[in-house]
Amino acid sequence: MFIAKLFSESIYENDSLALLVLSKEQQEATMRHNSIAHQVCEILNLPPEKFEKMANTDKEHFYYKLSEMLLDYPRLALFVPFYILKNATNNFRKAYLKTWQTCCPMSDTREEFHIGDYYEPEASIGAPNHVVKAMHLLPWLLKYEYLNTEELIKLAKKYQNDDSIAIWGILDGAVAAKQMGIISGSTLERITQIANKAKSEYPKPPKLIQTTTKRQKWLKDRAANYGIDRDSFSLRNPAGPYSNNINQQEIDVPMPSSKHEHLILQGSRLKGYSRPGSDYDYFIYDDRNHKIYTFEKEHGKLKNDYLTQKLELVSHLILLGAWLGEDKRGTIAAQHAAASHYYKMSKPKQAQALFSIERTTIQCRLMQKGFPCAYADLSPETRNLKSIDGDSAFYDERLREIATKICVKYAYLGRRIDLATWKKALSYTTPPMIG
Repeated sequence: MFIAKLFSESIYENDSLALLVLSKEQQEATMRHNSIAHQVCEILNLPPEKFEKMANTDKEHFYYKLSEMLLDYPRLALFVPFYILKNATNNFRKAYLKTWQTCCPMSDTREEFHIGDYYEPEASIGAPNHVVKAMHLLPWLLKYEYLNTEELIKLAKKYQNDDSIAIWGILDGAVAAKQMGIISGSTLERITQIANKAKSEYPKPPKLIQTTTKRQKWLKDRAANYGIDRDSFSLRNPAGPYSNNINQQEIDVPMPSSKHEHLILQGSRLKGYSRPGSDYDYFIYDDRNHKIYTFEKEHGKLKNDYLTQKLELVSHLILLGAWLGEDKRGTIAAQHAAASHYYKMSKPKQAQALFSIERTTIQCRLMQKGFPCAYADLSPETRNLKSIDGDSAFYDERLREIATKICVKYAYLGRRIDLATWKKALSYTTPPMIG
């Protein structure tokens, strides 16, 4: 039995780019993306008031670079801070609208963007509620003149007879825009009339039929802020590098017995928002079949683990995890082999793999668990706008800056995926939550 050692950052944070890419073209694309991502993150580190005072030429360069990041990962449009949208260049506005429109048919499980109030299957009747979060940005797109009221009505008519639930997101966004004084009552009435003739039905949440022990504990923990004292708690490197959050002396898990199985550390300890008593989450990557399994310190590998179903849905574990091992050379070689597997995926699978990084790193983790523990004053502008989940951290500028950094740094696999493939790969429903 050997004790694991932390040998590597996540795959994205290693410098050996030549070992991570399959071709010179991909290597050059990755290096270019990483360079632009670094420059974008440097600007996002500035306080908004300093950003406003930047020279116009510097702002133009920033907006050009951020436009490139939008095309590399269109769902970044969901997270761009509102102050960035406010006085953007015309070219950026065009790029933003183009990628935002790509997100309009995409529906996500509501609780991934809300407060995480999931109902267990045994405690509820009905499927999880879905929303189109792109439409919940309509108040700001109207406020900053990315869209006007006639374009809003045209958009509603476009999705009126669509199979997606986008029309109801448009109505939610229009209600919020009316509450914020951005559109008139007559405009909202026109949107309501269009929505009432929609082909799809308004999404309904599942019905809670019993309160499970798990839910009772969650409600109790949430009411007590998970035992966190906000005066002493702070997020630690929430946008990476994640391995800076790990104390080597605290890792005491034994290595797997097979040389083909490699240990990966994930979870809140790595991501920098762990609570008192949080566990270390370990996983095994098998280099023979590219499958991943849960690893428990006491019981070892769980052979029938559900994580083995679809590798692209657990990409966040492999691509963003901290790799552990007995020797540095073997550990990093296994890590690079895993990365190469992702670079060989088809573009639709790559899209799902990148979405998995966003989903599990931002939506289902930081937004619901880490950020509310650090900040009590979430989204003051939208807290009472229940039609767009106004009590969610989704609208908080601090969260949006972190989310943008995560997307530009980590949501890329060596080549640009066209917008049509994004729509086809992710429209209408989200894959099952894994990991």
